[in-house]
Amino acid sequence: PTEPRPLAGLCSKPASGRVVLFTPSATGADCRVVLKPVGEDFIGNTPEQGCPANVRGAVRITNTVTLHKDGMDTQDRGFDVEGKQVWGAQEAAYQFRRSSP
Repeated sequence: PTEPRPLAGLCSKPASGRVVLFTPSATGADCRVVLKPVGEDFIGNTPEQGCPANVRGAVRITNTVTLHKDGMDTQDRGFDVEGKQVWGAQEAAYQFRRSSP
């Protein structure tokens, strides 16, 4: 995010205060990942058809995000005009883990 300050302390807010909306991408498409609670995690994804893009050869992108107590898993993928994946996670998600200082 361009302004991370409003996100500080997000997890300590009540569930109704954990809504974060990002502005549409440069393409003008309203494409968002809505995170919903699933057990102790939060899981969300782009619409099934993906979102319009113009990023490193991709004309469509998809994303699945899982936030959990140990970090975040994300499957970012870009697809060309023929539907071939041109970048991003293949089989498994990228895994970002908390680390101790």
